[in-house]
Amino acid sequence: MRNIGVPALEKAFEQGISLNDAMVHGLISLMTRVEDSNVIWRADYETLQRVQLKAKDILAKGSIFTSIGREEIQKFDNDCVEHSISPGGAADLLSITIALFLLKNA
Repeated sequence: MRNIGVPALEKAFEQGISLNDAMVHGLISLMTRVEDSNVIWRADYETLQRVQLKAKDILAKGSIFTSIGREEIQKFDNDCVEHSISPGGAADLLSITIALFLLKNA
């Protein structure tokens, strides 16, 4: 995932956004590709595919860098909470991504 998460964080920090927003962008980026067993366990594989497509759609709409992207992220978050969808696998990979980013940029 270093080819997805680390570049996402680098882009975010280059744009000068906050740490929190950079992490959100990194998480959304990872969610486009991660075969997240948490999502599959709590829902099913079709839900995982919908999550991945929605994450790709958010990136296409500018992610955290645009007002439309931010609105889509908020809607997506609300939908995940409402349906008990937890991308825990992607979140775990985000923590590793942060460590790789720090090692690369220390």
